[in-house]
Amino acid sequence: MKLFNKLNKFKNNIALIDDKKNILTFEDLNKISIKQKKIIKKRSLILFITDNNIYSISNYISSVRNKFVSMFLDIKTKKKEIDNIINLYKPHFIICPKNFLNNNKIKIIEKRKYSNYCLFKTNFINKTNLSKNLCLLLPTSGSLGSPKFVRLSYKNLEINSKDIIKYLNISSFDRSITNMPMTYSYMISVINTHIFSGGSIFVTNESIMQKKFWKNYKKAKITCFNGVPYMYQILIKYGLNNINTKYLKYLTQAGGKLDEKYIKIINNYFQRFKKFFFIMYGQTEASPRISFLNPKLIKKKYGSVGKGLKNVKIWIEDYKGKKIYKPLSEGEIMISGKSVFMGYSENLIDLSKKDENSGILRTGDIGYFDKDGFLFISGRSKRFTKIYGYRLNLDEIEKKINKAGYEVACIADENDENKVKIFYKNRINLSSKIIEFASKITSINKIAFTCKNVLSIPKTSSGKINYNKLKEIQC
Repeated sequence: MKLFNKLNKFKNNIALIDDKKNILTFEDLNKISIKQKKIIKKRSLILFITDNNIYSISNYISSVRNKFVSMFLDIKTKKKEIDNIINLYKPHFIICPKNFLNNNKIKIIEKRKYSNYCLFKTNFINKTNLSKNLCLLLPTSGSLGSPKFVRLSYKNLEINSKDIIKYLNISSFDRSITNMPMTYSYMISVINTHIFSGGSIFVTNESIMQKKFWKNYKKAKITCFNGVPYMYQILIKYGLNNINTKYLKYLTQAGGKLDEKYIKIINNYFQRFKKFFFIMYGQTEASPRISFLNPKLIKKKYGSVGKGLKNVKIWIEDYKGKKIYKPLSEGEIMISGKSVFMGYSENLIDLSKKDENSGILRTGDIGYFDKDGFLFISGRSKRFTKIYGYRLNLDEIEKKINKAGYEVACIADENDENKVKIFYKNRINLSSKIIEFASKITSINKIAFTCKNVLSIPKTSSGKINYNKLKEIQC
């Protein structure tokens, strides 16, 4: 069964419903797909300026069914960066709000209108033969305006979706909610699995910080909540009872490592109500989910991200590329499987390339297996630096300083290989204290560290620290 090819199976079931009371059934999705096919030629490249609305999602579903190639950019991306990507990739069609491209020099023709959203045809003469397997282009994490995209195939998305559906037991009775941007692979995975299973999505642009979100959440009878670490930290602060309705079956967490103390709080709370909390590990390049920890084992395996999905093989390699078999020995996490992406693209020509990875992904994450074969993540290989010959794990330094009560982010100094930059969120000058603490935990002289206080530590749309933005701040 191909992804979204059996929409008729669920006919009048609700597929998408939004906070404006708009409803699309599976039959409606089928009709939209048929109409779209009459307007757009097969293997066309469609740029989606995405927002969390039923028009973006329904057209994405149609594009997958019709074998078009979808390319996602968040609506909050700067116009200049969007223009750059449009000129670089020359999409055949653009789906965006009606007046979004008014000041754009690109000539467009309105072909179809969906409320405030429109399908526009561009005047680009794009004769590039897109790879027959290419399905979706997602921006790389933390670089929504960058021309670099992750190339995902139909098989990538289908295999990963099937594995997740089986593991989480997603059915036509399940409903989730859009609490993350569509450009985020985790959100797309939630959409794929629910629509594929005949379930539904409540579509909203409200954030979890807004009362309206929780009013809609309860009214829509959401059965599964999916979130990244910072969302759970917020919910712990303001009350987990917001999520806990009689309809909720389970929660999932991915998009970064959640501190063990938060995992314990969430797990202990929901165990009382017999609700399941799934800790997960994933990357956009893996379509995106890689592993799950069985909720029944959380107390025994605090800090673990579990074991691989059915069609994912995981192993650890040392810096020489040799497999590590000894438990508790750190190395780079490697995976193989049919959900591994085809490669990156930085221009239109790259979209004609075949699979460049042969099903193998170097995750860039450092981790280890325990004696029972459970995976633990310690940090990022790209987040390592050498100071005076000593190899430092920047994630580990961050973690220890944060644990001491300071909110910080660390990066290597690109202008001085023997220095680490530390940014902290506080109006009070704490530089000397933080530098002294960093020196103590690393056993490296204070002169190796520079420190700067900032109003806020920049984050990506998924809530992760945006290290690229930190590099732009003078320290």
